[in-house]
Amino acid sequence: MRIMKTRYRLLAGAPGLLLAQGAWAQDPAIRNDPAGESAAEPSEQTRRTLSFSVPLVSETRAFGEVFIEVEADNSYLIDTASFRREIAPILNEEGLAGLDQVLEGQALTSAESLQTAGIDITFDQRRLQLVILGIRPELLAVQQIGARSDRRSGIQLNRIEPARFSSYLNVTGNFDYDTALGAELPSFFLDGATRIGGVVVEYDGAITDQFTGDVQFLRRATRAVYDDPDSYRRYSAGDLVVESLSVLRNPQIGGVAIEKRRRIFDPFLSVTQLGGRQIFLDNRSTVEVRVNGERFDTLQLDAGTYDLANLPIQQGSNDVQLLIRDSFGQERIVDYSFFFENLALPAGEEEYSLAVGVLSRPLGFQQDYTDEVAASGFYRKALSENLVLGAAFQASEDVQTVAGSVSVVPQIIPGVFDLETGVSYSDSGVGIAVRAGFQLQTGNALSNSSQLAINVEYESSKYRTIDLVQPINFDLLSVGASYSRSFSESIFAVVGGSFVRNSGRGEDNYNAFFDVNYRLNNRMRLSAGAEYGSAIGGREQFGVRIGLT
Repeated sequence: MRIMKTRYRLLAGAPGLLLAQGAWAQDPAIRNDPAGESAAEPSEQTRRTLSFSVPLVSETRAFGEVFIEVEADNSYLIDTASFRREIAPILNEEGLAGLDQVLEGQALTSAESLQTAGIDITFDQRRLQLVILGIRPELLAVQQIGARSDRRSGIQLNRIEPARFSSYLNVTGNFDYDTALGAELPSFFLDGATRIGGVVVEYDGAITDQFTGDVQFLRRATRAVYDDPDSYRRYSAGDLVVESLSVLRNPQIGGVAIEKRRRIFDPFLSVTQLGGRQIFLDNRSTVEVRVNGERFDTLQLDAGTYDLANLPIQQGSNDVQLLIRDSFGQERIVDYSFFFENLALPAGEEEYSLAVGVLSRPLGFQQDYTDEVAASGFYRKALSENLVLGAAFQASEDVQTVAGSVSVVPQIIPGVFDLETGVSYSDSGVGIAVRAGFQLQTGNALSNSSQLAINVEYESSKYRTIDLVQPINFDLLSVGASYSRSFSESIFAVVGGSFVRNSGRGEDNYNAFFDVNYRLNNRMRLSAGAEYGSAIGGREQFGVRIGLT
């Protein structure tokens, strides 16, 4: 017999391929046995196996490396672990379940076995590639049409890591002269911040006689802030203005707070995703994508399901048109018409805040804290691109208030509808507040955009929030509407009106206005307008205005 000594070398031009070379040597004990030699040689050659990695590819996509074993008769087996790792991202749950059933308990599998899982595959010996010939379309995961961008960065800005210690202070001077009273003492307003490690202390104050008659230093607000950008959370302590739903207003609290809000860290976030629109291709096709009449892209797509969520869309009405030409040469056109409104919260995300401390009564420039402990919090979540729900509460010893909100884009009616409702309980009894709004925006260019807004607000006489210093004690109803439109990059106009019914005064007030703005250059704007309405006491008034800013 012969002993086979095998060594491996890397084949140039074929990364990952090991070529086995055999060197035959006779066993001295049977060197003179020609019959044994001839019988052993073919048996050893037959058992030679090459193991190496090759790229996994399809006609339109390249994956990673997959290990295979090739026998002397050119048959091959595929490593199950590396194959599953590479192909799993393009399979849906049904496809993965079928694949796992075929691969269960096997370290190696064959192309014939994979066919039973709906995956047709072959080994290209000339190119040294494992080629996916086809996958049953119903087994493929939904794929995206349109460039996917990192939602965390609506606009890419250069980021500079802050120093361990840094500080700044802004000082703004104000000097007034009155023809009757003469010159007044100057005032100085100060605001700044100091960073120490990961904590930033913000401060705001003034040296003035405007509020007390005597020149003195007044502390407007001081707070310490710690940010966690990875989780979009902010922790703060000090003088706080806590954001909530509009029917609860924003109370001033001296205490601690936590809030999660993406726009704290990404103020340029643009939530412009189509979502919920998909197409299914049962064979390889060429797809031309047009958005609002403009060609966006031409794609060569394999069979499968594709999502249109990442196509670029604009505020208002949108028309998406897909021109599909399949492998048989047949052509079809798919149209999607829909209305988009930015709900300011990406689908599936949530935001919230919670603050606990003592109340400040907002009667002047400087904080005036009471001994009344209070808490305020709210929660909002986008259930989809078209629906956002929210809830909030405020509680102190004297007032407890709860509220809910809904923002919806119904699609069957263009525009976005907002509704907030609050219910309060206090010594005065139970009160309610309702705020409803409608907004319709079209176009996204300075020279071709318009916006319609309608708002209705109602507060009962017994409605209270924790920051309300003086109870209103009368019902209040207001209705407002406005429409703005840009005619060019330099000219835009606004027209609107409002109606207010105050049960306390027993009279109605109304107002109508019209304004035109003309941008002279990047720094100056000329505006002119007229206004007509009623004042307190029922007197009608009319006025015109012109301004240069």
